[in-house]
Amino acid sequence: MREQFTGASFLKNFEQPLNERIRACLRLEYLFDRFDQHLADESVEGSLCAMLILIEATDVLGRIDVKRELIKELERQQSKLLQVAHTPQVNAEMLNQLLDQQAQLLDQLHRMN
Repeated sequence: MREQFTGASFLKNFEQPLNERIRACLRLEYLFDRFDQHLADESVEGSLCAMLILIEATDVLGRIDVKRELIKELERQQSKLLQVAHTPQVNAEMLNQLLDQQAQLLDQLHRMN
């Protein structure tokens, strides 16, 4: 991944190969960012765009088993973080906060129907 500064924002360039799960997550991130922008617009056009974005997000979500993929990814990240937990250079407090957040997310995902 490379970041480029263009004026007031950063552009992120992702290089191949990306798997279907990563592409779907990036697409969802982009759609939800656009949704937030259009949600703030109280015009008819803004509402229409927000609805169209939700429909598109639903289509993307229908292509992958999001819950299973998120659980698998969070568990993979937790495993990697636990491997570095005993490294002296690691900020233990920050690592524990991150692990706690991930544990809460995993718990919420497991409780979802």
